[in-house]
Amino acid sequence: MRELNLLPWREEREKKQKKKFILHVIFVVASTGLLSGVVYYGLSLKVKAQAQKNQRIEANVLAQANELRELRKNAKKIETIKERLQKLQILQYQQRLSVKLFNDLSAMILEGVTFSKVERKGSAVTFEGQATSNHWVAELIQRIHQLPGVTHLTLQETLTNPEDQSKSVRFKIQFNLLEFVTNPIDSSSKQNGKEKSS
Repeated sequence: MRELNLLPWREEREKKQKKKFILHVIFVVASTGLLSGVVYYGLSLKVKAQAQKNQRIEANVLAQANELRELRKNAKKIETIKERLQKLQILQYQQRLSVKLFNDLSAMILEGVTFSKVERKGSAVTFEGQATSNHWVAELIQRIHQLPGVTHLTLQETLTNPEDQSKSVRFKIQFNLLEFVTNPIDSSSKQNGKEKSS
């Protein structure tokens, strides 16, 4: 019987299988590299887009912080202007009341009374003068008491001048004006608030 030599056939088959395996390995490595490259490129694009978005957010935050700082500065300026305006309004209000007070005083000057000093400090008003008798001092007190807004009316001292033969009386009268204590701006704002609520 004739013997067959299968060795060359086996060697050729092993070469083909080895070549096929190498091609498979190369394909897997190339596919893996390509997939990794695509994934890396996609992630790079996402990271870049997120970085740009973060920069825009930071720019917006910075712009809003600057606007808030400016608003706070403007709010302080507005408060300062409001305080100055309030002081000016109170001063004008008190000046008008002072004029009204002296107009009322001129209308109640008595025959037997002379004033030597008229002083106002805030809401406190002080009269010093001389009267021919206690009757005129009492009459003056009664007229002052009838003025609107007068509170805490007191006769601080009544002295008879011993050197004067006519028995004249020196007096010092002090009282408070309620209008000077009341803030006209607060009262007007409260009144406006009541009108809005009604």
